[in-house]
Amino acid sequence: MVWFDIDERILTVSVGQHTRVMANDGADPRYVALAIAVSDGTFIYFVDHRRYVNARIVEPSDVRRYVNVTGPNVTDLGRADVKRVSDAAITVERTVSEALADDAVLTGVGQRLASEALYAARISPWRPAHAVTQHEWGKVLNALHVESMRALSIGLAASVHEHVPSLSWSIPAIVYGRTRLDDGTQLVSERCTASWMLTWAPGVQT
Repeated sequence: MVWFDIDERILTVSVGQHTRVMANDGADPRYVALAIAVSDGTFIYFVDHRRYVNARIVEPSDVRRYVNVTGPNVTDLGRADVKRVSDAAITVERTVSEALADDAVLTGVGQRLASEALYAARISPWRPAHAVTQHEWGKVLNALHVESMRALSIGLAASVHEHVPSLSWSIPAIVYGRTRLDDGTQLVSERCTASWMLTWAPGVQT
């Protein structure tokens, strides 16, 4: 999320992992999801091929409350975050996939990253969050961090004139969106949360 101070209120802009922020020239108008004109004449463009950008004006107290309740970002995880994430995940009865979809547990996670991380840790997306050990959470967070940094590196390397319809298409997926692995392992895609369709291996993930 990006914040702009506008008079005594705050403009918040929620972005996805595919969103690029650009100033002045260079943005392809076909993919500009949001444009902001600054008082000094600068134009700030939020470019996203999926149009995953949401803006709203809020009171400063709302921003402080949001910052206080969100979990760590997937691109900035450390060892100390394992316990923080595992503790936040079990505050209510839910599955591990529902916990990963909650910004109060972790931010920056989408269905692709969740699919890859849960497969790497061999954890079923349907497993209750309280049944995931801290050691397993460590595996999940490590996989999330590695995958998110790969996506970020590709996004930074892409030139502003290069057509990148989706970073997830640019990064070879291990399981996400596939029906079987190279070794023959069967994969299924299921709606595991209200908004996430995850890909996983029932014969491998428990």
